[in-house]
Amino acid sequence: MSDRKQTSVDFSGFVASLAATAVATLQQVDESLKGSTTEGKSSADRPPPTAETLATARHLIDTLGMLEEKTAGNLTSEEQKLLQTVLGDLRISFVRVSDRTRAASRSS
Repeated sequence: MSDRKQTSVDFSGFVASLAATAVATLQQVDESLKGSTTEGKSSADRPPPTAETLATARHLIDTLGMLEEKTAGNLTSEEQKLLQTVLGDLRISFVRVSDRTRAASRSS
């Protein structure tokens, strides 16, 4: 038997995990567009963002949207507010990063 205590998963933690992954994915695209350096590598050393990377972020956001629809009426007010806030923020970030990606592809 393992000495490690298994942690339980709650709804808010699950939402936060999906949201954090979506944020990290969008930041990856945004950093590539800005030409920032990460871990000593210039943006020229990293591959450019792809439609697949944005599609991954979109999928995570859509998954959270599906959770919002399927759990309607079954969440606490705190869970509902968290989900609505996270979705709103992620959708705005996605549109901004997508717009910058389209602008960058037009200028190259």
